[in-house]
Amino acid sequence: STRTNYGYALIDANRNILKFGETINPTTRYSQTYLSKNNLSLQILVDGSKIDIHYWQHDMNMYYRFKYNSFPLLNKRGW
Repeated sequence: STRTNYGYALIDANRNILKFGETINPTTRYSQTYLSKNNLSLQILVDGSKIDIHYWQHDMNMYYRFKYNSFPLLNKRGW
């Protein structure tokens, strides 16, 4: 896709990162009902091409694993 892709972090109320992800449309990636019900926020961290954001997501998961010895809760395998 040639559309702009967005790299995001899904964050809980305690400011813990639960997931690094990529999406073309951050406003519809998760419903507001889901975010509110689970007390989560989606924060856009970067934008770019599909391939750039895909590698960004991978790098963020690897860094998180290096720092905390595990992947974010919702990225159990790093993707």
